[in-house]
Amino acid sequence: MNGGRVQPELDTSKCLPCLIVATGPFTTITLNQDDELNVTLEEVNRHTYDRVRLCRTTMDVDVGLGPLPALLTYTAAWVLPPVKGMTPLKALDVVNQALFELFLGGVRFDSASPEDVGEGFAYHTGYFMAFGGEVGGDSGFNFARLKALQSADVSTFDSICLVKPRSFTVDEINRALDIGRPISKLLPELNPTVVLDGLTALRSRRTTSSLIFLWAACETLLNRLWSDHVVPKGSTVANRQGFVKGRAWTAAHKAEVLFQLGVLNESLYGKVGQVRKARNDVAHEGAVPTMPVCLMAADVFFCLLSLSVPATYRDPIAEAGAPFGKPVRRQGKAEPMAWRHMPAVPGNERWGDAEYARFPEREWVELPTDVRQALGRPKEQG
Repeated sequence: MNGGRVQPELDTSKCLPCLIVATGPFTTITLNQDDELNVTLEEVNRHTYDRVRLCRTTMDVDVGLGPLPALLTYTAAWVLPPVKGMTPLKALDVVNQALFELFLGGVRFDSASPEDVGEGFAYHTGYFMAFGGEVGGDSGFNFARLKALQSADVSTFDSICLVKPRSFTVDEINRALDIGRPISKLLPELNPTVVLDGLTALRSRRTTSSLIFLWAACETLLNRLWSDHVVPKGSTVANRQGFVKGRAWTAAHKAEVLFQLGVLNESLYGKVGQVRKARNDVAHEGAVPTMPVCLMAADVFFCLLSLSVPATYRDPIAEAGAPFGKPVRRQGKAEPMAWRHMPAVPGNERWGDAEYARFPEREWVELPTDVRQALGRPKEQG
């Protein structure tokens, strides 16, 4: 037992200890379309699905770790080789870099976070097993779900993800990397984790986190545009380089100069100002930003990103940013894929007349008339 985890005894001549990063939303990475998961509701309810397939690796991905690749698994978890210097934080940086490249290529994942990192083993057979959380011995939802799915010890609340999951083939993943990786390499100063954290928070409607992260990414791109369009001018003028590279130039100043130079158009310049003010209100006044201003921050980010790369790369960026352009509103009723009974508790119809432990001080009482009126409730008819 180690920090609440049981580490199995394994023959290390046939396996390697690795760090594993689980991802969300739940996705399968298949060899081809014939390799797709086909799990029934009965298999979910009885835990008889093919759990071994969920322990399989699907492809190698070069993530800049020298001769050893990372392994992208059937469940879209990443298995990192035990190279020198590989730590949980390094694993997060490596995986979020790859996820950012995939995002730019049209394959979206949420940002990987520390609780998504855990320990496990990769076997010479092409399979792997996750067995412990890395951070404080605890696992976040994605890693805990991965462990439970692999051992067929998962609740049906979680295993329902196996029914018609989102899926990408090896060819689709490679195609996305071929599109996204060249764009990412053009902007080494842009932190992929910051960008993905901001977009993931936006999808979760965590507006404060979203705005802070997205504005940080926007400032990075404003600095890049400043370096590309302002700093090179007048390079022979004495003392100018020190002046334009000085710390006195705030994001507001840089946006103004870029606007005057025609790098930012009037619409984008106005949005930059609104997002910057909203972020300052959060930082200095504790304001809670609205969804519209966070969506505007995402729009500003993608616009600045497009301006920071050659025109040939702008179509993929526009496609990646399109889902964040406006709120998604459902039309009509959602069609359920499966139903689950609500468990009985005292008070609902399924409980009936069965006995239960009563706590009178916690039971509802009739509201006084003045309270009912304050709530807009009608008076009882005498």
